[in-house]
Amino acid sequence: TAGGFGGGAQTVTSVIYRDSLRSFTGINEANALMGNIGMYPNPTSGSMFISVDAAINGPAKIKLYTPDGKLAACVWSGDVYIGENKMALDISRFNLQSGIYFSELEINGRSCSRIKMVLTR
Repeated sequence: TAGGFGGGAQTVTSVIYRDSLRSFTGINEANALMGNIGMYPNPTSGSMFISVDAAINGPAKIKLYTPDGKLAACVWSGDVYIGENKMALDISRFNLQSGIYFSELEINGRSCSRIKMVLTR
């Protein structure tokens, strides 16, 4: 087949998605399987709930990055356990400006999930 993908458009789409995910987030597929993060409400004015669905036990951190990739704050650190972990967080104490941030979940020192978060004041 053309391009060596060996299949139809579905296979090509899958390859493009994986490459885009890796280049956009910097997270490889093996790390992505370790855990996922959810934040709500999003957008938030400060108080929010965080849900971490972890596939492994271990020390974890949640960091916020600006759109240009600069670390804005480490908003949570602690241990996560296999399954769903929920916590309440008040990010207003970090003195962040209103805007778009990317939250990163790190488990055992590996980045495994990133999502966009909007902070309003």
